[in-house]
Amino acid sequence: MADTLSSVEVSPEEYTSVDALTQGAILQGSEYYIQNLSKYPINAVISISKPSSDFDGWKIPADLSRPLIVTSGENTCWLKGFGKVSIQPA
Repeated sequence: MADTLSSVEVSPEEYTSVDALTQGAILQGSEYYIQNLSKYPINAVISISKPSSDFDGWKIPADLSRPLIVTSGENTCWLKGFGKVSIQPA
């Protein structure tokens, strides 16, 4: 995988956009990996608007061999959970 853009703590209270976590470092239309670095699943949602905090979304497993691959675009990837994630260009 390419250089890590960001290794950041994800909030368990509410969803945070990947754009905010990477401070806008991901170019529109580019693919990136989100890898769970914690020992708990991280919730991920692809949506135009911020999901409510009680929405579950997809689970990114605590398995370093299984990152989530996302393409940036009109919708945003939102993350919520306990622990850190690594965000890298594909």
